Amino acid sequence: DNMTSQQQQQQHQKLYSEVRKGAFALNNTAVQMLIVGQVDNALEALKDGLLTLRRVNSNIMDSETTATRSDHEEDAIVLQEFVRGRLYLASVCLARRASWKANDVDDVDGNINEDQHDAPASVPFPSIMSVESHSVTSLRSAIHEAQSCDSPSVVPAILIRGSLLSEVDDTLPTSLHADPESGILLYNFGLACFIKSLELVKDQESDPALQSNNNYNKCYYYQTLAIRSLVLANATFSNILEQLNCLQTFWKYLNAVFCAATILAGTAQIFGALHQSTRAGQARDLVDDLLCQVEDDCPVLA
Repeated sequence: DNMTSQQQQQQHQKLYSEVRKGAFALNNTAVQMLIVGQVDNALEALKDGLLTLRRVNSNIMDSETTATRSDHEEDAIVLQEFVRGRLYLASVCLARRASWKANDVDDVDGNINEDQHDAPASVPFPSIMSVESHSVTSLRSAIHEAQSCDSPSVVPAILIRGSLLSEVDDTLPTSLHADPESGILLYNFGLACFIKSLELVKDQESDPALQSNNNYNKCYYYQTLAIRSLVLANATFSNILEQLNCLQTFWKYLNAVFCAATILAGTAQIFGALHQSTRAGQARDLVDDLLCQVEDDCPVLA
């Protein structure tokens, strides 16, 4: 009976692992969409990836404390079919330059003052640099590029090539394994929202007929989503780094550390463009601290 239960758990883990890979693939397709200017499609793909990953992470945690596992297996199968369908749709949209769906926010409420700020009318469209999550060389290059200019002329978007922590050390808490990938999706989603807000600003500048309260609300809506998503991404990686620091084996997790530094450098650029100077400064300081710590622990890689 114990063996049967163990086999069931292994089967669930295998299913969820496949679903997670599907969420990573949605993220990577979205990065390609951003590069070719399919911002609306990228937003949809990233939203699906985020929702999928959150559902998987929640179910994995529940399954560790729940005696009955049949519901989790059924949910994993449903998620697997959902991700396959969304991946197919994403690949078709990317190949054909077709629209995923109407992404209108005509009903956006104007009451979103919590994070409102000036529209970044003077910010040019940045180029998107795709960065490999498991390549220290690629990540270091992106950090240098991001630090070399205050305005976001080139912004990194992260491609997920696997789990950043569990592949290195499966003794880490299960809850920590999924955090880096969730943080990457949150960051890429924030980046996509930022690009969308720039599109709306450009449309308003080129066509006076679009300079209505509703269009300004749309711009603020995406800017607010960008800020909130980037704040969550930074908090996710700050938590990861704090826990890894406690293990005193900083060198063992260099991909995760450089990925965190890349995301912080990218968010510093975007926060600066959105007139979030305090947040931008905090992100830059964290990058500097991380690189100093790498230099102390691994001087060859600094």
